[in-house]
Order: sequence, then structure tokens, then C-alpha cells
Amino acid sequence: MENSQNEIFFNFSYFALKLLGKGLYSNAWTAIAELVANSLDAKAKQVYILLDMSDKEHATIEIFDNGFGMDYRDISEKYVLIGKDKRLDPNLDDALRNTVMGRKGIGKLAALYLSKQYYLVTKAPNESSAWCLDTVGTNESDIPSLTRVKQSDLYLSCKKHWDKIDTGTLIKLIDVDLTHVGSQTIEGIKARLADFYQLDALSGEMHVAVITEKQSEVEFVKIEKSIAFKNFYALFDNTDLRIKDKMKSHVFLASSIPEISERKKETLQLDDVFNCTGTHRFVRGDGEISDEMTYQLKGWIAIHATIDKTEAHRNDPLFLKNKAYKPTQLRLYVRNKLAVENFMTYIQNTQAFANYIEGEISFDILDDNNLDDIATSNRQGLSEEDERVGLLVSILKPIITNLISKRVKIGNDIRSEENDYREEAARQAKQDAEAVAKQLAQDKVELSRNLDLKEVQLAQEKSRTHFLTKTISPNQISYSKRFHMVKTNNYTIQTIIQSASMKYARNRLTFDEMWQGFAKISLHTQRINALLSLSDLANFDMQEEYIHGDLYQFIAEYCEEIFGQTMNLNIETQIVDNHSCIKRFSPQDIAVILDNVVSNSSKHGSSNLEITMRKDASGHCTITFRDDGRGIDKAAVGMTEELFEFGKSYTPGGTGVGLYHIKNIVEKKLNGYAIINENVVKGFELQVCFNEI
Repeated sequence: MENSQNEIFFNFSYFALKLLGKGLYSNAWTAIAELVANSLDAKAKQVYILLDMSDKEHATIEIFDNGFGMDYRDISEKYVLIGKDKRLDPNLDDALRNTVMGRKGIGKLAALYLSKQYYLVTKAPNESSAWCLDTVGTNESDIPSLTRVKQSDLYLSCKKHWDKIDTGTLIKLIDVDLTHVGSQTIEGIKARLADFYQLDALSGEMHVAVITEKQSEVEFVKIEKSIAFKNFYALFDNTDLRIKDKMKSHVFLASSIPEISERKKETLQLDDVFNCTGTHRFVRGDGEISDEMTYQLKGWIAIHATIDKTEAHRNDPLFLKNKAYKPTQLRLYVRNKLAVENFMTYIQNTQAFANYIEGEISFDILDDNNLDDIATSNRQGLSEEDERVGLLVSILKPIITNLISKRVKIGNDIRSEENDYREEAARQAKQDAEAVAKQLAQDKVELSRNLDLKEVQLAQEKSRTHFLTKTISPNQISYSKRFHMVKTNNYTIQTIIQSASMKYARNRLTFDEMWQGFAKISLHTQRINALLSLSDLANFDMQEEYIHGDLYQFIAEYCEEIFGQTMNLNIETQIVDNHSCIKRFSPQDIAVILDNVVSNSSKHGSSNLEITMRKDASGHCTITFRDDGRGIDKAAVGMTEELFEFGKSYTPGGTGVGLYHIKNIVEKKLNGYAIINENVVKGFELQVCFNEI
């Protein structure tokens, strides 16, 4: 319009336009939703949103629809007119006017929130055109304008899809900063976009494509609501959507006691009658009172069983919760479009379970054409001072209070179950402890009785042995002594088996105890075999368990006398510098070591076994066993310490007890240690080290 002597018109500057765009929205997703709303107001049945995030700092957004588009007159008289109320368009009938989402005519400024430069492409029935609004490098006092551009010069990532549309509008925004949007938040972003429109009330479909790498194929996916209905515990619903049918009949609720957390709880639907409809006279902005107007709260409100993501997924894997999307919100819609993302902030309920509320409600009286606009300046809230907001709060409070009370009650029931469980567990533990104490007392008496009996038997055996030694020859005495030690080992084996049998009968034999019993039985069996092999070796008194003498000399003599004539293995012993090793030792134990070394070498295909014995000036003794067999498996290199464990073997077909017994005898009887040399090129080498004293 032109100024006259009697009338001067305001002009919007670029500064005012950009200031309005930045002040209307708090995030990119509400701004995108506003542009989608414009498409739906244009009666589009399909809306497409393409996010090219291959360069997040300079991202591109393309939004297009199949609405009725705009010709030159629409653009020049309607689109560029900021603040034009679309509902006052004389071309709209009452039915169509009541479905228009926008009211202020400033939704188009959402593009300026996202970008300093955007393109408008439109296809009307008989006309198509492309325009650009560029605020880069402009003076703040300049008047904004749309500049026509050639459509052929405009690159569109969605061109293949846009070309298929006969009529519609496309907005292309460039240099959009989406730096803080991670790939994990994309699903949350889709859910937020879907939540801008009420469940089953959207007149058209929305589709989203996300490009994360340059030159990727554009694939649009239909946006669906992500509501975890199966995680709802209690529900209010006065819609025709039958939300109850989408819920589960029973849900899991969290508990610190696993047994209780596995007990499902029956879900509820509120049966109470709530006053959701009525009439009221409202005060207009000019102070006048309106006629009697009908209002109605419509929607559903639920309280979740849990909001812990892991726990909620047990009920419904659709439960989506991340930094881009929060499911537990009471979404308020006006004319099927999101007016307040979470109306719970208006209700100001401070109970913990208020954070479990989710719902979608509509209260169209908030945006009635005959009443004032009460949206706040940032377009993402409502004025709390308006009586319509107060009326809605008063309707919602009893519903939400009722839902929270149901969740509090089941929570208290679970805590009561937990207390009962702990009391029962404590009572059972006390009974078990008393039973164990009683059984231990009985075992102690029985064990004492058995020990007394064994002591009597041992005393009788000693008496018989003493009597026999007086009547037999020296050779018979030597044999008798060895036979006595065989019986002693046999008695130990018998005791181990009896003890294990008693525990097994009472179901108290553990796996470790059984394994240790096998190891002890194996050792004493080998000691018996050693005793049966021992001859009257020169200079060694074999009549006692332990003897005091030259250990090196004993080993050399044992190898010569015991293995010399019976093995297909050449055994050579060498005492370096003819040193002696005077020490108290058990011939049975040394025989067990030698028997196991020789057996392993023979099984491993050895032809020669060298036993080298040396002693340094400090009295440190080393016995090295080295053969020329196959050696240890390559898989065991670096893990040779495990070969000393009971049941582990480096020999194919081996039992895995030999090295275990060698290590135990060396450590417990000789106070030394045994190691396997992994660095030998061929064969196997074992070193036994200990001090002479």
C-alpha cells in the first residue's frame, strides 16, 4: 500500500522479520512442524520432510507437499503479508474455516528461524514459480522481498519426488545448523514430529528422509506415532480410539526383588465419571462477556507402569526415551495441532508419579474463532492467566490425581510384598541356620565316634605289626614296613571316600570338595604304586615315611634300579660337580615325581630323558628334567601355569594329574617351586627348585 497525506503505512524491515523468526520458536523441530502445518492448511494429503545432514553445520532441509499450491496473486497478497489471519479469508466457508490450524499468519516465519536464506517453489493449477528470500548481507533497515529465480538453477535433493506432484508447495532451507543432532536421536526426532499432530486425527501423511552421507539415495519413510500403550498401567479415555484395546491386560512393575518383579499386575481403566463437558460465558479481551459457549475435553490420559527404559521394554519395546524425545508428556492439541508439548507444567503436580503421565487431549475452546488468541509470544505455550486455561486445569486435576493415586497404591502394594518376602526370607534363613547348626553338631559327634574307632583300629594294627617284626626276617621286616605304609595310604583313601559319601547322602557335597577328593585319591594311589616299586636301595632306610639323606643320590639310584631295566626310555642322571643334597624327604613323594616325569616323557614319544642335579654355593638346589619328545602343544605356550592345575594335560591322552602332584609335592614337601621352560626348541623341560635346608 502507498502512503497518503492522511495515512502512513508501517513497513517491516529485515531486522523485524529476523527478530520475529528467532523469537517464535525454541528448537528446529517446532519450526519444522509449523511449516508442515502450513502444508496441511493447504489441504495437502502428503507432506515430505528431507533432512540432508551429510554436512551438519551446513545442513539442508526440504519440505514439500501436494496441496493446492500458490499462484502469483496468492504469493503477493497473502504469503508476504505477515499477520494475515487465514480464517478471515472470504473464500473459506464455515466448515473449512473451522479446520484451519493457523491463525496469526506468521507461521511462515518458521523458515527464518532455521535459515537466513530459503527458497519457495510452488505449483498452482495453471502456474509454477520459484522465489528466494535471502537475508545474508542485507541492511537491517532494508525492506524484505522475494526474488524470482529460475527453477532450473535450483538444485533439489528431492527433485525425483517433487516432479511427480501436480500441485503443491516446496520450501528449501540452506545452511541450517544441525550440529548437535546425533544419529541416535533421529528416531526421537521422528517421534517428536509425529507428536505435533494428534493420534488418528491427522488429515494427511508425513514422510521423512534423512541423508547422513553425500550422494546417498533419498528414501522417505512414513512417520508413525511411537506410543508405548503396552506399558500403561491405568487409563482415562473418552475418545472413540479404544485405547484400552491397545494396552496389555497385565504389566510388569519394577521391584528390587527379582521374584516380585516377575509377578504381573492387572492394568486398570478409570471408571469414575469426570465432568469434561459444559458451558461457560468467557470474558473477551475488550471486557465484553461472550454468549454461552460449549466446551469439551476430549482425549486419553495414561500413567506408565515404569519410566525406566530397560524395565519399560519388558512391557513394550516401543518405549522410546532419549535426549531428543521424552514420551511422558501430556500433549495438548488445538485443532489437531500441538499447542503445548507438556501441559503437566500448567497443572503443577509435584508428586513423583506425575512424571509417569502421558496423554493426548484436545480443548478447542482455547482457539475458538469468537474468542481472543491466547497463544504466548513464542507460539509454544498458552497464557496461564486466561480463564480457559484455568478451566482446563480444573477439569484435568481430578483425572490426573486419580491416575497417580492408582499408581501410588500399586507401588505401596509392591513394597508390602517386598517386606513380606524379606520377612519370610529372614525366617527361612533362621530355620536353615538352625538346621545347619543341628546337623553340624550331629556330624561332629559322628565324626568324633569314627575317629575314636579309627584310633583303636590303628593301635591294634601297630600292635600286630610290632608282634610280626619280632618273628620275621630282616627282608620280611623291610617288606612289612612298606606294606604298612601301603595300608596307611589305603586308609587315607578310604577315609576320603567315606567323608564324601556322608556329605553326598545329605546333599551337601560341593563340586570343589569332590574335585579335591579326586586329587587326594590320585596322589595316594601314586604313592602306593611308588611303594610297590621301591627296592632296598643302597644306603637308604625305607622303613619310615620320611628319611634324612642325600636326595640327589636317591634319585640317581632310583632311576638306575627302578627304570633301568623296564623302560624303553634312555634315562641319564648327572650330579654336577658331584654335589650332595642332604635333606629330609619322603621316598614315596620323590618316587611320585620321578614316575610322573618318566611317564609323561614316554607318552610324549621321547627317546631320551636327562636329569641334571646341581647346587650353588648358597645351598639352592635345582633339578632339571629335559626330554626330546613332542613338547607341549603350541596352544599352551603362554599358559603353562594352567598345566599344573588338576585335570589339565599337555600330553594327548594324558590325565592331567602328574604335573599337579609334582607341583604340590615340591611346594608343600620341599618348600620349593616347579616351572616349565617354554623356550626350549625341542622336547619338554621341567625345573624343580628348592633350598637344601
